[in-house]
Order: sequence, then C-alpha cells, then structure tokens
Amino acid sequence: MLHTTMDTSQRREQEIKEFVIKTGRQSLAVLTIWLVGWFGFSYAWILGSLFVFLWWRRDKKAKKAKLNALRAITCDEKNVLQQLKNLPSWVCFPDVERAEWLNQIVKQMWPFISTMVRDILKNKVEPEIQKKLPSIINSFTFEEVDFGNRPLKIGGIRVYTEHVRPNEIVMDAEIIYAGDADIKVAVHGVSAGISDVQLRGTLRIELNPLLSKAPLIGAIRFYFLETPEFNFDFTNLLNVLDIPGLSDIVKKILQEVIESFVVLPNRVTIPIGNAEDLESLKYPLPLGALEIKILEAIDLVAHDKNLFKKDSSDPYVICKVGSFNFQTECAEKTLKPKWKNTKCITFIDTLVGREMRLEVFDKDTLRDDSLGHAEILLPKLTHSSSEDMWLPLKDTKSGSLHIGTGWFEFSDDASKIKENTRSALFIKLENAKDLPAVNMDEDTSSTFVEISVGNQKASSKTQRNTRNPVWEELHSFFLTNASHETINFKIRDADAEEPLGVVDFQISKLLESPKMTINQKFQLAKCFTNADLCMTLELKALVPPPANDK
Repeated sequence: MLHTTMDTSQRREQEIKEFVIKTGRQSLAVLTIWLVGWFGFSYAWILGSLFVFLWWRRDKKAKKAKLNALRAITCDEKNVLQQLKNLPSWVCFPDVERAEWLNQIVKQMWPFISTMVRDILKNKVEPEIQKKLPSIINSFTFEEVDFGNRPLKIGGIRVYTEHVRPNEIVMDAEIIYAGDADIKVAVHGVSAGISDVQLRGTLRIELNPLLSKAPLIGAIRFYFLETPEFNFDFTNLLNVLDIPGLSDIVKKILQEVIESFVVLPNRVTIPIGNAEDLESLKYPLPLGALEIKILEAIDLVAHDKNLFKKDSSDPYVICKVGSFNFQTECAEKTLKPKWKNTKCITFIDTLVGREMRLEVFDKDTLRDDSLGHAEILLPKLTHSSSEDMWLPLKDTKSGSLHIGTGWFEFSDDASKIKENTRSALFIKLENAKDLPAVNMDEDTSSTFVEISVGNQKASSKTQRNTRNPVWEELHSFFLTNASHETINFKIRDADAEEPLGVVDFQISKLLESPKMTINQKFQLAKCFTNADLCMTLELKALVPPPANDK
C-alpha cells in the first residue's frame, strides 16, 4: 500500500515537472515570437524611415544638380559647350538660331521685367492660388518678390515659314530660368520663402496681325505650347513641404495657375496697333477639333518576369497634345493589348510646330516602366475625319501602336447639328455691371465666374476690387446633345458663400439664332442689385474637312 502511494506521488511529481517544462517552453515560444515581432516591427519602422530619408535626400540632390546645370548654361554657356568634345555646333543647336543679342536686351531690361512680373504675381496670380488652395491655407499671399540679378536666358530662336498665314510671324524661343530669385510668402501670418526657382519651356511668340501702316505690327502674343518644367524649394518654416509628396500638392496648384495664364489655349496679348485692328485677337477661336482613338498595340516588350508563365507587361497609353492629356485603362498581362472606348477629343488652337505624343508604359507598383513612344506632327492629321495608322514605337526593342484620328472644322450651319451629334460651344465672357459689394468698407468685390455645362466646368480669372469686372476670356466646351443642354453661370466672391448672381441659359435657343450666335446682356437672378452679365455665345457644328475626306 505504501509502495503504491509512493508511485502515485512520483507520477504526480513527474507530471508537474513535465507541465512546468511544457508551460515554460510555450511561454518561451510566445516570448520569442513577441520579441521577433517587436524587433521586426522596429526594424521595419527604422528601414521605412531610412527609405523615406534616402528618397528625400536623393530628390534634393537631383533638384540641386539640375539647378546647377541650368545656372551653368545661363551664366557661362560657352564653357559648357566646350566641354562637349568633337561635337559640331548643329548637334547642340540643330534647328534653331542663337540670338545672343536678345539675351543682352533681356539683361538690360531685367529690372523692369522683374517689376512687371512682381505686379502680375501679386494682382493676378495670388487670387487664383487662393481660389484653388484648401480653405485651411487659402490665405496664401506674396509678401516680397525679388528676382535677383540673374536674368532668364533665351536658348535659341526658331522662325516658322510653313503653315503660317501671310499676315503673321510665328517663332519659338527656348526659355531657361534658374536665377537667384528670393520670394517670401505668408500663410495665416506664418512667413516662409521660395528659392531655387527653375523654369524651362518653349515660348511661342506671334506678331499678329501685320499691318500695312504704322506701327506695322498689330499686337504681340506669347504663350507656352506645353506646360513648362517648373520647380522650386521651400525655405524657412515651410521646409517640411519640401518632402516629396507634400510639396507636389502645392506645386501642382502653381502649375495649374501658370497654365491658366500662359499655356495654350491661354495667351498673353500686348496690343500695339489700333483697337479696330485687334478685335479679332480678343477671342481667337480654335482652328478645329482633333478626335483620337487608341485602339491596340503589338509586339510590346515584356517587363514583368514570371516563374511559371510567359513574361508580360501591363500596358497603358498616355496621349499628349500640348497641355491636353488622355490616359487609357491598363490592359493586364499582355503584349498585344486592345483598348475599348478609348476615344477623346480636344480643341487645336494652332498647328505650327506642334505634334501629338503617345507614350506607352508598363504599370508597376513603385514606378511605371516605359515601353516606348511615338510622335506625329499635327498638320499630317488635318486632311480627313477618319485616319487609321500604325506607329512604330521609339526607344524600345519592339512594338507598334494602332491609332485612329479624325479632324473636324467648325460650321455655323444649324442644319448640320442633329440629335446626339457633337458640337462645340464657345463662350466669350466680356464683363459684368453693378455687382453687389462684398467689401463694404471699399464698396467693391473680387469676383470670378463659374461656368457649368453638364459635367464640364470652367472658371474665369478673379477681377479684384471692382463692382464692374472685365474678363474678356474665351471658354470652350464640347457638346453631345446641344438641344437638351443648359449653361449655368454663377458669379462668386471668395469671401461670400452664396453666389452674387446666377444665369441659366438653354442652348437650344442658339439653334434658332442667326449663325447660332447670341450677344447680349443677361440679367442676373438671385442678385441684390440690378446687375447684368455681358457675353457672346456661339454654337458650332463639328464637320469633316472639305477636301480629301474618306
């Protein structure tokens, strides 16, 4: 009996030991897993932070290197070119002429140009930035603007002789600026700085119309054909915005503002001749409309490597015509993609020296890889309402892109507009009279016009400190069913929640008007004063070109 009791006691002791050992092992395993997880998370956080820092530092170095390169060109172009050994001059400047005499003129005029640009930034650009920024930081103001002593440089001039009307001179100038500008801004009373401003692009200059009397030139117009390369750095308290991703938001807004002033179809006109000679320059209509269809591609290069399947790509296409951009959907895992419903249409304001660029990319998680690109000059696309072509892709091993294009001109014949037929609406926004005052102390308002046509929206520039604003702007829209569309106008002030007045107009009335055009003053509804909005509305049918139509 005693022996049995001892055996039982030993078994219990053994079970307790085994339980303790088992529990200890489990606890040790849990502790090990927890420690590994904690250290893994810590290392992941550290590595992630290190990755962000290295990305930020690399971005800073790249921007600094680009700035130094631009400054080297603008300050000492001769020595820069001498470093390129055994290269003929036409390699550096193949189709443009150097115009150093123009750079000497710009250098002499730079203080006066700086003063003019300073006034434009303060009075024109500032209200547009405030309008686009989020309400939290829409108190953005330019406090000081100093463009320093380094002027912009004109890299070269190209004068066009083809596709140019007899009464105009058209030229392109390469503009490079990487000067010592020092700009101070304020947001909600917090001051900060903008430095290392870089700008590079092609500026179109038009002398139009040429006159048979003094001063021979009616006006000078200039604009960028495409959005110029634009970059800068924040300093002082806003340096946090220099982190990639955050500064992009502000820079994108500034680019949009630049586009709204000097990127085609927006132009800056400096009148020289008499007013009657310049009436046609106030509201220049586009030359026509270009329809683009991205259909398919073949023989694309495979960028995605697969273990058990054939290598492939996830291609998509970006189409660019000036500031107009259109992107197709991504076709997954194919080297012979076909896109459906990839039709777009854009207004074309000028053909001289312009091209359509098509870029093919492989969609990736971190960075999209290029699969090649193709370009075609716009004048080649204006002969037919139905063109079909295969374009070989450049800068890649293989690949071709299948597209279709169609060119359409404008007609004021109402009989050519049918149900579900596309047309173009042009709004020549002129001025407003006797608007209500929002700033009671000065009895003024700072107003802009919001225009809505279906899902399409546009906004005018802001005219500051006046109850009688003058805009003189052209806004263009494509319509699919003109007889059932309505235009809505809202005159707004940034400091007022409700619009100062509204106008609703049925586009079907234009179909009954001579040449589908109405010019009149429209009485504002929901307005506290007897205010009106003066404008011209024009409806145009989209028709094929008269010759060589298929």
